[in-house]
Amino acid sequence: MLDWLGLMHRQHTVHSLLELDVTEAREAIREHRASTGEALSFTAYVTSCFARAIGEDPRMHALRRGGELVLFEDVDLTVLVETDVEDAKIPMPHIVRSANTKTAATITREIRAAQAGDAPYARSRRWLPIWLLVPGFLRAFVWARVLADPQRRRRLTGTGVVTAVGMFGPGVGWAIPLTIYPISLTIGGISRRPRVISGGAEPGQRGERIEPRDCLSLTLSFDHDVIDGAPAARFAVRLTKLIESASGLEHG
Repeated sequence: MLDWLGLMHRQHTVHSLLELDVTEAREAIREHRASTGEALSFTAYVTSCFARAIGEDPRMHALRRGGELVLFEDVDLTVLVETDVEDAKIPMPHIVRSANTKTAATITREIRAAQAGDAPYARSRRWLPIWLLVPGFLRAFVWARVLADPQRRRRLTGTGVVTAVGMFGPGVGWAIPLTIYPISLTIGGISRRPRVISGGAEPGQRGERIEPRDCLSLTLSFDHDVIDGAPAARFAVRLTKLIESASGLEHG
């Protein structure tokens, strides 16, 4: 973890704090469970929207190789999954391959299978004591060489990451992550808050009204060496529209 934190400090990351109205999305998830008996993961739903938005603009998860950017058609997202490892709950990375082609239900099943499966990276952990005997500057050099090739880096780490910290409690809250990814999404808490809604209380009425809504705290993080501010802002608008409109949930 310390090795990765050292790599993260080298990236010029810009963060965007968003608050989204997820009332319709949460209602659609409840309706899905009532009609199918399958409980969808809210994290999986947000991940599916995130992946679709990236798939529409591959620049968002490009990796730099020298003076050029390498683009990828498939969106491979790392989702941190809490897993039991040696009697302790440890967040372990699980890469959802081609996440932009998968529904929220498919990603839900994949994440739950990862949680219930065998402890990941068991072979690698056996070598950890020897690896930690290597001086820190040499470990940093090895990591830098391993991650220098975009294709190898995509295979090992994916090209984006989703972290859900809101699962540990309700309420407003944004997390500011350290990251080595070109794009990251951190899911915060959900709170009940008053919002201004277009339209009257009755169908067809005009005007505005105030009503309590389910509001989600999200943090979008971009590598500014790869993504400029204007494309990042347009991406945030698109992601907001997908999540707030319960996109994809109508198909299960």
